[in-house]
Amino acid sequence: MCWTTDRSAAALALIACTVAAFSNGACSAGGDTSALRATRELGEPGAQGHTVDLELEAVYGASEVAGPAILDKILDVAVGPDGAVYVLEMDGRVVAFDSDTVVRWQVAETGQGPGALDDAGGAALRSDVPELVVLNQSGTRLDRWNVDGAYVDACRLSDARLVATELLGSIDGDVVLGRPLNGRIGYRIAIVDPEHCDLVSSWSVDLGGGLRLPSDRINLGVAAAVTGGGISFGSLTDLEVRFYTPQGELFRHVRSSDSRLVGVGLDWENQSVTTFGAVSAPVPISAGRWLFAVRHPLGVTDPSETAREWRVRGRRTLEWAREVFVIDQEGTLAGHLSLSPEQAATFGWPRYGDGSGRVYTERLEPVPQVARYKVRLVPR
Repeated sequence: MCWTTDRSAAALALIACTVAAFSNGACSAGGDTSALRATRELGEPGAQGHTVDLELEAVYGASEVAGPAILDKILDVAVGPDGAVYVLEMDGRVVAFDSDTVVRWQVAETGQGPGALDDAGGAALRSDVPELVVLNQSGTRLDRWNVDGAYVDACRLSDARLVATELLGSIDGDVVLGRPLNGRIGYRIAIVDPEHCDLVSSWSVDLGGGLRLPSDRINLGVAAAVTGGGISFGSLTDLEVRFYTPQGELFRHVRSSDSRLVGVGLDWENQSVTTFGAVSAPVPISAGRWLFAVRHPLGVTDPSETAREWRVRGRRTLEWAREVFVIDQEGTLAGHLSLSPEQAATFGWPRYGDGSGRVYTERLEPVPQVARYKVRLVPR
C-alpha cells in the first residue's frame, strides 16, 4: 500500500485552495504542492507496525434496558467532556445518557414548535458552552438544549447558503454545517453562530477531483467530522483522508493507492452511480493520531463492471470486508485491523473520538446501540 501525505509547512500557499483536487498532485485552484509531497511504501496493511486492539468498555441503549432507553435508527452521536452521550434518532428523539450508560433525559416531542423536532439532520455539543445543538426542520433551524435537558432557544437559518443536511460538530462555540455539493463528490461547509444563526465562514471542498456525477443530489462514499479544531473528510473515490482548518485551508492529505479499497463504481452508459462500501470520517484517538474504518467489497478490480453486475445479480453477490486504520500526523499508517464478520457487527461504525484513546461507534446488532471502545496499538 502506498500512502501519500500532503502537508503544508506554509499554509499561505493553500489559502486560495478551498476547492481541492489532488488527483494530479497539484491544487486545482493554483499552487504547486510538489514540495509538500512525500510518499511512503508501507506494504500490505498490517504487514508491519501495530495491530489495533479494541476493548469494549460500555454500551449505551443495551437491550436489557427497558422502555425508551432502547435506541432506534441512530442518526447522530455527540459526547460531552464528562463522558455523557447524546443520541439523535431519525424519528426525532434525543436520548441523553450519563457516562455509566444510564438515561438522564430525553426529548421526544415532534412537530414545528419550539423544542419540537422534525426532519433533524445532526447534533453536536458546543465546544465552549454546555449546550446541545440540533440541526432541525430540514436543515433550516438550530435548536439548543442545556446538558440537563432544558430547552434554551432556536434561530432560523434564513440565508440559503446556510441550509444544510448535516451538523458536523463545534469549533470555538460555533457549529459546523455541511451539505453535499450538487453533482460532485464533496461538501459545502458553513460555520455558524448557533445563537443568532450568523454566518462566520463558508467554503467548499471537492473530494472527487472535479468528477461530475449524473445526479445533482449524490454524495458518494464521503464522510466528514470536526476533528481537533479542524474538519476532516474521508473519501472512497480514491481512499483518502483530508484535514482542513476552519478557514478552509488544507493542511494534511493522506491517500492510499491500494486497489482493493476502490469504493465507487461509475456506470456512465446507464447514467448511474453505485457506491461500494463506505468510509468513516477520521476521529481523534490521541494527540496526532486518528482512526477511521472502511467497508469495501472483496475482489473488486473494475468498479464500473461490478456496478452493472450488482444491478443484475443483486447486492448479496458481493463479499464484504471491514477494516480499521489508524494514521498519525505524518500520514503514516500507525495501526491496522481486519475485522471478522462477527467483530464488524459488534464494533459498528466510528462516530466520535474523544482524543484520549476512546472511540464511540454506532452498531446495529443485536439492537441499535452506541458502544464505547478503548483503542490501543499493540506491536505485532
